[in-house]
Amino acid sequence: MKTSYYFAVSLASLRLLYCLTVFFLPVVAWADDPAPPYSLEECYQLALQNSESLKISEEDLSIADAQYRQAMAALLPNIDLLGSQRFRDNANFGRIMRGSSFAEDNGGSTGGSGGGLGRSQSEITLGLSQPIFHGFRDYLLLRAAQGDYSAQELDLSRSRELLYQDVAALFYEIQLHLAEVAVYEAGRTTLNARLKELGEFEKLGKARESETLASRAELADLEASREAAQGQARTSLELMAFLTGISADQLSLEGTKLTPELNPLAQYLERVQARADLQAAAVRIEAEKQRSQAISRERWPGLDLTADAYPFEDPDRTRDWEAGLTLSMPIFDGGMISARESEARALVKKTQLSAQQKRRLAERDVRVSYADSAAGFAEYKSLQKLVSSAKKNYEVQTRDYGLGIVTNLDVLQAIRTKQDAERRLELSRYSYLAALTKLEVSAGGVVK
Repeated sequence: MKTSYYFAVSLASLRLLYCLTVFFLPVVAWADDPAPPYSLEECYQLALQNSESLKISEEDLSIADAQYRQAMAALLPNIDLLGSQRFRDNANFGRIMRGSSFAEDNGGSTGGSGGGLGRSQSEITLGLSQPIFHGFRDYLLLRAAQGDYSAQELDLSRSRELLYQDVAALFYEIQLHLAEVAVYEAGRTTLNARLKELGEFEKLGKARESETLASRAELADLEASREAAQGQARTSLELMAFLTGISADQLSLEGTKLTPELNPLAQYLERVQARADLQAAAVRIEAEKQRSQAISRERWPGLDLTADAYPFEDPDRTRDWEAGLTLSMPIFDGGMISARESEARALVKKTQLSAQQKRRLAERDVRVSYADSAAGFAEYKSLQKLVSSAKKNYEVQTRDYGLGIVTNLDVLQAIRTKQDAERRLELSRYSYLAALTKLEVSAGGVVK
């Protein structure tokens, strides 16, 4: 009975322990679970949120929008409410002087009812002014401001593409350094195994102490290279932390698969014509042409409508409203308009040359990036064969050393060749990915 009792208590305790383990284990695992690695797209989205340069460009876009609305306001009427109070030293102000005495002004040009205006005068005026015709200058300036806004919007889109290129280049640089560290780690494991084997051979008299020392020197050189690669990886992680706003200690990156071969060059050259900054350059040409045309229209006559209403006057002059048309036309301005026309034509030419330069540079960037990508992909394929051959060579050299056919220096050289080939393979992999990203951005792609 007592044994059965203890067995039942023990079984209940085990069940309780099991329940507590099941309940708390996920909590502990969740607390110690590291942050998931970030993909290139996630790093880019974080950089978008964290970039002051893009935020400045967005404010430039807001400025362009405000300037467009100012140009729009020039086409609309202006309505003003004006109140005034005047004080005079002459109570006879407004009367007509005849000889040495004042006579009443019965009517007059102002429509008054006669009598002086007194020492004080108050009035409230509601005024309206509307431009009717100015050679469509305001309309041309409005179209130019609209072009400025569109160009600024396209520039912002291009800035996002260039930010993606910067993030991608840094992303692949970090992965390259981490891959180099992994290659050096594998090499250290190989050399440690080699030292262990040499120690056994030295005990048997089949290896010299100098061979062990040479291997140790090779290991020390490899560890120095590994530390340098780790330092470069930490530096690149700090740069990525600056872009993304994530601490370098919490920043880990996803691996990247090698992208397939390139499309034909003609496809990239065709796409580059629609690149955002090239479209912005074309829009700016049209905007400058509109401004130049608006300046030429300053020689045309202008017609404006003005109207005033008088809801209150003291003393009352019996005026309710008045309206008028004003016609103006420049006759001589000292050559001001002509000089401004010359300046505007020069700005149009400058904008056209700038757009032409951007197109040529864009095509150059595409061709250079395409050549880099094609060469990088071909190098990667060749280095794959080199790595395979270097591994086989190392295996053969290790076997022949055991047979006494080759020396330890031959084995160390085989290890160095294999390690260098593996490192060059990783370098070509990530260099190709970075060049391919630059090619896509040069052609105006990648970022949706």
